[in-house]
Amino acid sequence: MTSKQALGSELQPWPQDLRSPESLEQAVLRLRFSLMLAVNRPERAQLLPTWRYVDDPLGFGRASSWNDPRQGPSFMPLQLTDAETRSWQEWYNQLSTVHVNRIELALSRVLRAIAERRESSDVLIDSVIAWENLFGTKEGEPTFRVTTCLAILLEDTFQARVDLRKRLAAIYSLRSKVVHGSGNLKEHDYPKCQEALEIAIRAIRALTTARTDILELADGSARSQALLLDAGSPRPEAPAHQVDPDPNVVRVESGVEGSSGEPPSTPASD
Repeated sequence: MTSKQALGSELQPWPQDLRSPESLEQAVLRLRFSLMLAVNRPERAQLLPTWRYVDDPLGFGRASSWNDPRQGPSFMPLQLTDAETRSWQEWYNQLSTVHVNRIELALSRVLRAIAERRESSDVLIDSVIAWENLFGTKEGEPTFRVTTCLAILLEDTFQARVDLRKRLAAIYSLRSKVVHGSGNLKEHDYPKCQEALEIAIRAIRALTTARTDILELADGSARSQALLLDAGSPRPEAPAHQVDPDPNVVRVESGVEGSSGEPPSTPASD
């Protein structure tokens, strides 16, 4: 037996209670998004990371980072009620299922649009990227497929779906003009940017509650196909949340600031 083999035989498995940086990022993402879903107030509730410190016993030095929340849109401190705290726990548990990993890009883009973006054009772009993460595909006509799936997911009747899809198509077209430099946002376009964000939030809420059967599918292509083929079926109702806090919820050792922030209504001037 070589010395390398002897050394390897003495090594212990990686401790299960030491979470990887990736799992910490996932926990923070879900904590932030679940708070936003749990608090039903005129201004969206935000959990803003401010600092992080990681002491890796197998690494060199110590990793730390800071973030200035004042760089994002305006926000105000927020004190949660007991009911909101319970709802936050329930939503965190709801978002902690393995299938939510498949739409993490949508979650992160929505949070960026709410907490970081000052310009309405950036809110629009992030929101539509979230749409595409949910139902995007290279098959067929992407705009029609994504907007139709969102309309089917969020509305019950044929006419309501037709009307919503028409509005979503207009938002999609506006995003394309902004991205490709063929047009700038006008004042009357600003509400469309916020509607795009609201649609992304509603879609994620629906997929993680009433339509977990769709969420469980592998990717946006499979999810969109399933919705389109099942369009004639009645939309199932979301199950009621159970107030049963999980005692094993992960504790993230990071500095955060709770706040409620108003969504941007006008782009910042150059």
